[in-house]
Amino acid sequence: MKKQLLLLTMFFSCLFVLFSAEPHPIAKRGIIDLSVLGRGEDILPVKGVWGFHWNELLTEIPSTGGEWVKAPGNWAAAGDYPPQGYASYTLVLEGLEKGEIYTLYVPEAVSAYRLYLNGDLLSANGTVGRDRESSVPQFLPRCISFTARGIREEIVFQVSNFHYRKSGIWRNFYIGTPAEILRFYTTKIVFSSLLAGMMFFVTVYFLVFSIFRREERAAYYLALLSLVFFIRIITTGEQLLTFYFPLFPWELARRLEFLPFSASAGFSMWYFYHLFPVEFNKKVLHSYTALTLVLGAVLILMPVRLSNHLIVPAEAILAAGLLYSFSVIVKASMEKRNGAVIILVSMIALFVSVINDILYSNMLIHTIYVSPFGFIFFMVSQTIMLSRRYAYSFRTIEDLTVNLKDFNRSISRFLPFKFMEYLNKDSVVEVEDDDPTLKKVTILYADIRSLTTLSEALSPEESLDAIKSFLSGVLPLIREADGFADKYIGDGIMALFPESPDKALKTAVKLQEAVKIFNRNRRKEGTPRLSMGVGLHSGGLMVGSIGSPDQAETGIISDSVKLAHTMEEMTSRYGASIIVSSDLFVSLEKPEAFESRNLGTTIVKGKRDPIGIIEIFDSLSDDEHKLKKDTKPLFEEGLMNYEIMRYEEAAVLFHRVLKANPDDGAAAYYLNNCLELN
Repeated sequence: MKKQLLLLTMFFSCLFVLFSAEPHPIAKRGIIDLSVLGRGEDILPVKGVWGFHWNELLTEIPSTGGEWVKAPGNWAAAGDYPPQGYASYTLVLEGLEKGEIYTLYVPEAVSAYRLYLNGDLLSANGTVGRDRESSVPQFLPRCISFTARGIREEIVFQVSNFHYRKSGIWRNFYIGTPAEILRFYTTKIVFSSLLAGMMFFVTVYFLVFSIFRREERAAYYLALLSLVFFIRIITTGEQLLTFYFPLFPWELARRLEFLPFSASAGFSMWYFYHLFPVEFNKKVLHSYTALTLVLGAVLILMPVRLSNHLIVPAEAILAAGLLYSFSVIVKASMEKRNGAVIILVSMIALFVSVINDILYSNMLIHTIYVSPFGFIFFMVSQTIMLSRRYAYSFRTIEDLTVNLKDFNRSISRFLPFKFMEYLNKDSVVEVEDDDPTLKKVTILYADIRSLTTLSEALSPEESLDAIKSFLSGVLPLIREADGFADKYIGDGIMALFPESPDKALKTAVKLQEAVKIFNRNRRKEGTPRLSMGVGLHSGGLMVGSIGSPDQAETGIISDSVKLAHTMEEMTSRYGASIIVSSDLFVSLEKPEAFESRNLGTTIVKGKRDPIGIIEIFDSLSDDEHKLKKDTKPLFEEGLMNYEIMRYEEAAVLFHRVLKANPDDGAAAYYLNNCLELN
């Protein structure tokens, strides 16, 4: 709260400095002494009591007649003059040095003017006329230079107004050296342009933000509110809209100028409602919105000469909306709502600046338009407040993301993310019952042999550590090949490989090598050696969730799993380390990359046709590998005889294989069969 009060104090201190300038000479009865110019002063406001000649369009100051009025000021408030009509203001400039060049800053007049200096026309805005048909309004400040004659300079300022509720000179003239006036005018233009650019940038920023985060409705209404401020800045003060586009229609510019009186009220109410919905009364909100919509339609559709008479009611409606919003924000501050204090401070600044502009536009006070300063203070405060809210939201999201990552990391131990890809899901929360997906993959089934013997030789803790140690070396090999372990069945592992059968088969070879490394590392401990049989098959399967709505698990429905399991069981029968189905082998991209031999066929329960089986012996030791490679022709010739039931010839060949390689389990299996069948 202290920080917000400090900002508010600084804001009002700036306004105090702005309005507490040193006193300057003022015009008295149509004459102003400017002799201080060049002697410590380079620029002075031209204000005070001017000569006034109603219903006269003069070019020179007459010797008699006329009245006296204050300028800036509304001539209707200075006497019994109607707002619509025409008149001439006169002023004598004294104290200027002969031969020196001076420049006048001439603000817009309401609503057209012609300026004569010493009888010469120097500047004009719009067309001065004696009735509405002959006059054309225009608002555009100008800078006019002249050379002083040294005695007195006579200014005649013709003004006509048939289009506005107030008339006359609204703002101060300024006079000074050309360089200072140019710097003065340029500073005003640049400052107003920067304000407008800032408001436009804020509009685009929060509008884009609200598009990408549609739930953040407060940002959307803040963008609209900033757009209203932008329109207000370019249609008042230095009239940037007309400055950059001199031919822009005066009537349309004034309608845009009036629009903020209704639009800013409605948008601000909706903005505060989305920030503090609990404290807002919806009936008040909707009633106020309807009122501002009607008012806005009238201000936009009606001619300016009629609609500008509604400015005072519009200002009252705007003030009422601000007061209600202020009361809501006070209540929200008392409830310690997030950002309420910042908004309260900025609302005070904006409220004061708007009230100043209302009083200034009605010529009740003679300051300047300060609502742009209030707008800046308000918008910067809102940006800080929303940034804090969004930063808090982002921190919350980051915390949730970290928690979700931890959750996913934990759940991935039970439900691999690769399985999610199989189901075409991004997250486990998207998995539903009866949501199967048909896939063609390679299934690897590995059985860890001697696991029971190992467990009996170790304590339960040592046995568990040994298994974990083994799996920690095996599972990364599966993941590196873009596969994943789907099930742990007793002492078996089932893994799926969606990419290619070649990767799966290479992984099977690496698994057997991992077994060797594991056994070599534990040789010193004197524990039993492990061995592994691996079977592979490629085929189609259904992947999905199985179970009840409140309890389910990932499941695979396919006889391909049975075939892969059968291949693994064949490794024990034939004394092989890796056996694959013929279906997988023929689907390899590079079958020649693997050392293999045909083991014949086997009958699988539930299948009518026999399944071909192939032994892969790449993972064997160098001696075993050489023996099987050398005896491959004899073995396959014996297998061919066996399949055509020439058992005697087959037995001779298998016997020769065993003589060369006594540990060939497949040759021993077929030799026994031959002897039994012969």
